[in-house]
Amino acid sequence: MARIWQAGGGAISVQVLQELFVTLTNRAKMAMDPVEAHDLIRDLGTWEVFSPAIDDVLAAIDGAARWQVSFWDSMILVAANASGASVLWSEDLNDGQVYDEVAVHNPFMSDATA
Repeated sequence: MARIWQAGGGAISVQVLQELFVTLTNRAKMAMDPVEAHDLIRDLGTWEVFSPAIDDVLAAIDGAARWQVSFWDSMILVAANASGASVLWSEDLNDGQVYDEVAVHNPFMSDATA
């Protein structure tokens, strides 16, 4: 994350911002104060923010079947592809898997570099 902040090249989807806020504020052990989470979401919102349109939703429906992932994961992949990302940081998708032009890297794996 530090490299992404320094390079100023991050992109994030509205969906990921929403999921991040819910995760940060709803996990019992790790619950973050909603004001702190708000500030983090605001900071991440300075990156390129992908807001899906109907064609993106339709592409995600098709992608879910083609990539054999959930619709929600497919929406994230569509957002990454549409944003021109070469790397998608995710703990949910398979580390090293490539979806069209986007390679998935798990930030919690010791050998994940990109």
